[in-house]
Amino acid sequence: MKNKKTFIFIVLALALTSVLVFVFLKRTTTPRYQYAYIDVQQLVQAYNQTEEFQELYQKINEEFNSFNHALQEEAD
Repeated sequence: MKNKKTFIFIVLALALTSVLVFVFLKRTTTPRYQYAYIDVQQLVQAYNQTEEFQELYQKINEEFNSFNHALQEEAD
């Protein structure tokens, strides 16, 4: 009976060790990064939106500076 328990314990220990080694090796051999697909259409659309926002920002900044200049002239 004692030999049977020892044998089962050894088999379970070997199985657990095998699983742990397999998981460790699997984890170390897989890359930690993923390749991503870049959608060119979406990239171009985002660039165009950025360009539009930059133009809008410049226009608003010019209007603000013009308004500020008018206020300063009025104050003088």
